[in-house]
Amino acid sequence: MICAYIFVRGCVYYFSPVSSLESWFVRDTWMSIPRLSAFGVLLLLNRRWNIAAFNMPLRDGSKAARMGFVPLALWIFFFRAGHGQSFTVAMMIIGFFTSLAAGLFEEYAFRGPLLSALSHRFSIFTAIVLSNVLFAAYHIQAQSIRFWPIVFLTGVIYANLRFRGLSIGWLALIHGITDACFFLFPSINPKPFGFYSLVLQAGLLIYAVVIFPRSGVTDSRYNKPPELN
Repeated sequence: MICAYIFVRGCVYYFSPVSSLESWFVRDTWMSIPRLSAFGVLLLLNRRWNIAAFNMPLRDGSKAARMGFVPLALWIFFFRAGHGQSFTVAMMIIGFFTSLAAGLFEEYAFRGPLLSALSHRFSIFTAIVLSNVLFAAYHIQAQSIRFWPIVFLTGVIYANLRFRGLSIGWLALIHGITDACFFLFPSINPKPFGFYSLVLQAGLLIYAVVIFPRSGVTDSRYNKPPELN
């Protein structure tokens, strides 16, 4: 499904080149259709796999808020240093929902069946690294390669939180809200190796190390693939 989505995205990008912020926004909004479609297909497939249920227990709300605050704050620090044309209020509202669509598909795909399958075969560390190498590569076309280290580290944090017991539903919400913050600030991000990017990368790396699910810290329900649901 990930490969199918990348193929569809490649076709859309090829036939709908961007010439302005408005044209980029329209294209990104339409991309919500293949994102949600791929998410729906994965949910249907998981009825047979039964390895990565999509849920969002209310009791985990405070935990999600605590553990999702750091990456969200780091990304807001990065976004606020942007420049160029700003989004309209209508774009901000629509962008919130398109960001949730991105969060649903990407978190379920990469922190759901894929992470579970990899953790069947490898250690937790290897599964996290491999899944997020793929997560970074998945952003080809969508993100410049120079931004892939940031994407990789963000994915590592989400995978760590998954192994610490946070459900995919909460991860999707954290991911979606973080992406939605992009629409609150000027549309051109800071340089990938400038001050703000380096601070973001350093903060993500430190947080990823701090919350890595080491022995004695990992939620036992999520330590092995069959229970990673």
